[in-house]
Amino acid sequence: MTQLVLISHGDIAVAIRDAAFDILGPRNDVHALALRISDSPQSLAHALQTLLSAYADEPVILVCDIAGGTPANVALKYWLQHRETTTVYTGLNLSMVLVYMQDNQGHLSAASLLQAAHDGIIDISGRARNLTEN
Repeated sequence: MTQLVLISHGDIAVAIRDAAFDILGPRNDVHALALRISDSPQSLAHALQTLLSAYADEPVILVCDIAGGTPANVALKYWLQHRETTTVYTGLNLSMVLVYMQDNQGHLSAASLLQAAHDGIIDISGRARNLTEN
């Protein structure tokens, strides 16, 4: 089964995972790692390696908060050693995690996951404005 690992500065990844669990229920294939101010890149890399050592040869999707940040850099270093089974994305948001979790077959394409992330960004005030003006 594909493992989804959310990685962020602070507790963003943990909060998004917990919110997704509140909405859809807990899942054993969705994990979260937080880089706190007292952590080093090495400690985050160790936590990632330890977490995923239990899932050797299973597909892994790493989703980080922002490109160029420590979580993304650590994820890319992991990817360099596990290219065949690992994919790394940035732009973590709740929409993409919910779409992943709703796909019970584990066959969600990269394009679908990225589309879900993009589709989760909506100008709802603009939509509401259009509704109230018509």
